[in-house]
Amino acid sequence: GSVDGANRRFVLTRSDGSTLAVSWTELTYFKNVTAVTLSGQQVEVTGQLVDGVLVAKKIQVESEDD
Repeated sequence: GSVDGANRRFVLTRSDGSTLAVSWTELTYFKNVTAVTLSGQQVEVTGQLVDGVLVAKKIQVESEDD
């Protein structure tokens, strides 16, 4: 999906092909990825769904040794 760093949002494409809007805040924990390197990554997002948008608490890319 696409990443909008200025507005702290991106579109996550799920494994079933559906999409979900995701936002992050200054409190969101990034593991093995940053907002700048987010585009094109396969990520796992943990958070809370608010008005159809997943507000991320944690965004991570699984590394080989996880």
